[in-house]
Amino acid sequence: MIELLHLFSYHAIVYTIVFLLSSLALLFPIKKAKYLFKKTSPLGGYFMSQLEQLRDEINLLDQKILKLLEERFQLSSDVADYKHSHHLPIYQANREEEILEKVTQQLHNKALSPAVEEVWLSIFSASRKLQEHRQKEQL
Repeated sequence: MIELLHLFSYHAIVYTIVFLLSSLALLFPIKKAKYLFKKTSPLGGYFMSQLEQLRDEINLLDQKILKLLEERFQLSSDVADYKHSHHLPIYQANREEEILEKVTQQLHNKALSPAVEEVWLSIFSASRKLQEHRQKEQL
């Protein structure tokens, strides 16, 4: 029973330290902060702070992706204006095929190819809807 109490106290101390280091990590950029933590606890499990840290990094990437998508959709609106003024169709399958081929060729981890293609197909679909909406506004 005493050993169990010592183990419990040890974990309480460890998690308190991790919490404090997590709080201090807010003062450092994410790339530096990840080096403040051990990857595993003495029992082999991951600290919650590492999960939170990984999620913080994902959140930063999500912000960058969102900004890039906004830029891409703005350009897509510009493309819609061009297509409208030159009487071109919104959907051009060959263009989408070219992009998909280029993206999958540039992909370092080919196992991600189906997932990346799915993401790009969603982007294409959203861009077409945006262009259709944009052209309706111009009528």
